[in-house]
Amino acid sequence: MVFYGLAMTVTGVLSTAVWQYASSRGLMDQRLTPAWRRGVWVRGLSVPVVFASSIPIAFVSTSAAQYWWILLVLQRGVLRRWLPGSDEPFGRPERAG
Repeated sequence: MVFYGLAMTVTGVLSTAVWQYASSRGLMDQRLTPAWRRGVWVRGLSVPVVFASSIPIAFVSTSAAQYWWILLVLQRGVLRRWLPGSDEPFGRPERAG
């Protein structure tokens, strides 16, 4: 449990670091909205935060640590509310009519 949580934490942090590097160097599609870029960054960091916080929980109860990972399912909906526009990479589609 602890090793898995640690591995997922490190992987998530490194993945987000690569994203941040590519984004800051202009290596992304310029049409991507700032809201979407911010949303990807926040979602990318939310995964390592959940896994890192599950490590101390695993020392008390491995089952509780696994249930803690359910927060990853809930984070998408929460972040959608906190970061409007983070689900539309090129902005809201225009409606014909």
